[in-house]
Amino acid sequence: MMNTNNFHLPQSEQLRNVLGMLFGNSTEARDTGVLDPSDGDVFTATYVDDNDQLVATCSCDTAFAAYAGASLSMLPVGGAREMVVTKDFFPAVLENLNEIMNIVSTTFMCDKSAHLRLSKVYRPSELPGTMSQAVAGSVHKKGILVDVPGYGTGAITLVTF
Repeated sequence: MMNTNNFHLPQSEQLRNVLGMLFGNSTEARDTGVLDPSDGDVFTATYVDDNDQLVATCSCDTAFAAYAGASLSMLPVGGAREMVVTKDFFPAVLENLNEIMNIVSTTFMCDKSAHLRLSKVYRPSELPGTMSQAVAGSVHKKGILVDVPGYGTGAITLVTF
């Protein structure tokens, strides 16, 4: 898959600015290594273009999923930490993660890019093998650690094709 739609690979500062609108101005983001979407603890959002072709993904670890999702509903931090450990997520947290991943879609677009949209958020170990292979084969990846104020730190990996 080749990036012929000019989709932008977001940098830490851009992601911090977007997520800061959700979680508050003290949201921090910094570069880190990339996540492996085939890992059993990684959620992966897929984004498609107007022809339903996979053009980008955003993977996150269970810590980001729990902290970010809980933050939007102002759930107690203890409940978010428990979700990280047990991997048993409240439905509201998963719905919030879906909304967060939808908002993250805006970071892939720029003035010169085509339109893209959130296709689906896959729970850990649910990402189809062909998509996992596409992510592994992409050279356009960015790993970012995000500090969700009052909750904790989680990791995100952004990929374009």
